[in-house]
Amino acid sequence: GQFKMPFSLEERTSSRFIDFQERSFVNNSSLTPGKERGFMIHGTPFKGINYAVAFSTGQGKNTNETDQREDSNDTILHADVNLAEIADIKDSVIHIGASYANGDLPTNKPGAQRTEARGVEFFAANENFAGTEMERTREGFETALAYGPVKFQGEYSKANFENKGGTTKYDVDMDAYYAEVLWLVTGESYADSYKKGKFDRIKPKNDFDPEFKGGLGAIEIGARFSNFDASDFKLTNAAGTGKLKSGTTNGADSWTVGLKWMPTANSRFLLNYVKTDFDQEV
Repeated sequence: GQFKMPFSLEERTSSRFIDFQERSFVNNSSLTPGKERGFMIHGTPFKGINYAVAFSTGQGKNTNETDQREDSNDTILHADVNLAEIADIKDSVIHIGASYANGDLPTNKPGAQRTEARGVEFFAANENFAGTEMERTREGFETALAYGPVKFQGEYSKANFENKGGTTKYDVDMDAYYAEVLWLVTGESYADSYKKGKFDRIKPKNDFDPEFKGGLGAIEIGARFSNFDASDFKLTNAAGTGKLKSGTTNGADSWTVGLKWMPTANSRFLLNYVKTDFDQEV
């Protein structure tokens, strides 16, 4: 069926429970597969250890395989471990994970990139890649370290595009990463929301009392730095080899600060400020 592919902690986390209003630069369709059609085997064979193996079209949401020259389905592998659960360290998360995806795809453009606030589209390729087929390899690494009401989380993802046929040769990369820190001011524990390799809802210690006689709900503050680098895509590249679209840039840094209020486990309000700096065209 169609489901989220097992790649990236941020992508596997539901949009209802992500740390900020929007996901980071790592959440680019070329770097991180999202919902695709395929099948998957996954499980938790040992305490604190999760794995997944998936095969997908590699074409994105609501799209079937379109290349009939060869079987070009993506193979996606993921594994993560929570060392705190294995070592029985209470009120803690020590999450480490890695993902890998590879497939031969019809020649196409890499995914464009918008600012994290879903504003301007600052990166795009000028045209499809050349060649009869293109091999795309993606690698991802993730960690989340939490103790009580404090959490650090970070990810790095890289995609390589390489021509395997024809006379036009290219071998270009794109990567992105983010690092963030969050604090539940009202004292809830992130370990309580961690389940099978990802984070779920935060449950306030005391739900908000509209008569101001009880709790405030849960309050969280956080900050994130994110970087996107597609410097192999240039205005001077030959046609079909990853040429940058005129009027766009191939890199950016972004800072996000956020305030989150969760009156109950099933409601939340978010206020984010995002500042983005763009690299010059090259």
